Amino acid sequence: MTVVALVFTYCLVLAPWLIPYGLILWVCVRLTRAKPLNNRAALIAGISTLLFTPVWGPATIAVVPVSLGMVLVVSAATLSWSSLVDTVGLTPAWWYLVALPATALIAYGVARHLLSNNSSKPTPLRGAS
Repeated sequence: MTVVALVFTYCLVLAPWLIPYGLILWVCVRLTRAKPLNNRAALIAGISTLLFTPVWGPATIAVVPVSLGMVLVVSAATLSWSSLVDTVGLTPAWWYLVALPATALIAYGVARHLLSNNSSKPTPLRGAS
């Protein structure tokens, strides 16, 4: 039950950030259209790993799961890189050993599947030359 609550909290905190993250990924996909599928998937997986890896962020009286991208954006916007180090330091090191590769593998699999989908390409009509 605790894991379900943590996943729900992470999704709830992540929801407002999905539009900016989606725009970042869309721009990367559009800029790399001419590249081979493996290179595009690796780039999207790397960016997605930075954006979506769950870390523990400080709240008023507890720590909550937030995305690494959220922490990076807030630190860059406030130019407070020491708070980035403090926030990342709240999470135990073993968490990153599990979360970063797991997020990267999931992101790579999703990117390979979505980028190899050719259903969005127009197909010629029958009899058209």
